[in-house]
Amino acid sequence: MSIKDWQNQKYNEAFNDALNQIRHLRDIDPNFTKESLQNLLETAYVHEGNNWTGRGAVGDMEHEARIAAYQQILAEWETEPESGRHTG
Repeated sequence: MSIKDWQNQKYNEAFNDALNQIRHLRDIDPNFTKESLQNLLETAYVHEGNNWTGRGAVGDMEHEARIAAYQQILAEWETEPESGRHTG
């Protein structure tokens, strides 16, 4: 396995974990709204630039994957009809 393959695998794992986490939150928590997800995304953006703990390449990649997953779920949520799963 090349380094690029390993990086792609790690990114995909982090992305899918974040997707599953947010989808699960939506399913179990009626108080989890679009605004809740937008707040998570905004916080992730802030943390993206605050690498004071030295996440390293793997940590940066996982963080980028989490942001991409939040963006995807938010985009999906925006296109759901009002009678969809949770509205927020």
